[in-house]
Amino acid sequence: MNLKMKLAALLVVVTLAGTGSISIAALSSMKSTAEESISDSLRATATNTSEQIGGWVSANAKVVETTALNIQATVPLNQIAEKHVQAFTSESNKDKIGDMYVGLEDGTLVDGLGWVPPAGYDVHARPWYIEAKATNALNFSNPYLDPASNEYAVSIGYPLQDAKGQFAGVVAGDMRLSTLTETINNIKIDGGFAFMTDKTGAVLAHPDSEDVNKPLKDIADYAGIADQLLQNDSGSLEYTYKGEPQLLYYQKVEGTGWVIAASVSKSHAFAEYTQMRNLFVGGILLLVVLLTGLAVFAAARLIKPLILLQKSAQSMAEGDLTVSVDVKGKDEIGKLGTAFNEMSSSLRELIHAAAGSAEGVENSAKYMHGQAESAKHISDQIAVVIEELAKGATDQASSIQTGVEQLGDMNESIEAIASSAGLAASSADDVTEAMKGGLEAVASQGDLTEASRSSAGRVEEANRRLGDQTVKIGEAVSLIHTVA
Repeated sequence: MNLKMKLAALLVVVTLAGTGSISIAALSSMKSTAEESISDSLRATATNTSEQIGGWVSANAKVVETTALNIQATVPLNQIAEKHVQAFTSESNKDKIGDMYVGLEDGTLVDGLGWVPPAGYDVHARPWYIEAKATNALNFSNPYLDPASNEYAVSIGYPLQDAKGQFAGVVAGDMRLSTLTETINNIKIDGGFAFMTDKTGAVLAHPDSEDVNKPLKDIADYAGIADQLLQNDSGSLEYTYKGEPQLLYYQKVEGTGWVIAASVSKSHAFAEYTQMRNLFVGGILLLVVLLTGLAVFAAARLIKPLILLQKSAQSMAEGDLTVSVDVKGKDEIGKLGTAFNEMSSSLRELIHAAAGSAEGVENSAKYMHGQAESAKHISDQIAVVIEELAKGATDQASSIQTGVEQLGDMNESIEAIASSAGLAASSADDVTEAMKGGLEAVASQGDLTEASRSSAGRVEEANRRLGDQTVKIGEAVSLIHTVA
């Protein structure tokens, strides 16, 4: 990957890191807002419905309770008649309670609609009677099939007491499940629905009629959340209904233990958020494309001076020392261009200096050559002097030999003089001549010795000059090494 693509990739990564973090934060905030909005909507629906159902149930319970207290206070138990339990038929209570009736400990049943129980009907076995007697207080029964209307109903039961304060019977009123179902089904939840259960988890109202009167635990979609719905007074959860993820908020109806639940499809609830998220992601992808193009363009503009520097450096490497770059700006690249131009100028000066040094080396070499010639001439002179010294030594040796021979002759002459005194006079001239020759030989020996001393001085001077030339040659060699 070249520098341009690296810079472009770096620009894109840095930009995406910034925009990505902001986008993630924005999406997270949007999702949290959507979840909060949906939760608030479901909570409001469940709470309002709970309050509505609670108010309706409380009103009905109040009718049953008031009727029971009136009967208990004004009517002897054995004189209770149909008219005493017809408060539900008044205009103010219309469509609230479907029927009211009284069941006594002696098995008597008085129905406000005039319904006569069939043979074998046992008041003591009815759920509304059993539960009210067990609690000895206002009670809401589990759903049951009302034989009078052949519909499922929930009874509101209130215990009756005799004059001694003992349990004597139950006044009850029926709220038909159809009424509850109609009330629940009238709750409009966009993309969802509401349902209601009693305190045991049996479904009182549900858009799907097949689920009504069934325990939640027996319905596959609700089996996993049944316990949570019954154990808590309110809350929210997620579950799957008919293969569709759902968000649910539930609220218990005060005083009854019934549960009102508002459920909405998760995909529907987050549809707006999903749309916004997709737009956001699409915008980010478009931004990535635009940023990539912009980054490539910016990187190309940014490294253009570097490319020119590279070409100039290549030209310099090929021998063109006159090359320079056009410096624009005062940023790092501009400073690099200035440094390159300074380097080029310094390199030219260095080459010029090297050329001058090379000329100096050439001159030094010529001088060394001359010095070498001088040294050779001196060496030749030394050789001549040595040859002369050798010749002088030879001549000196020859003269010494001659002197020795002459001295020998002189000895022979002296012996001859000693042996023949008579011949002394005649030989005196010969002796004189021999002594003169000896003296000349000695004088010649002195001259040869002086000549030998002079030749030795000349050799010493030649050696001194040769040493000076050697030092100069060493300096020239050191100069050449320094230039190199």
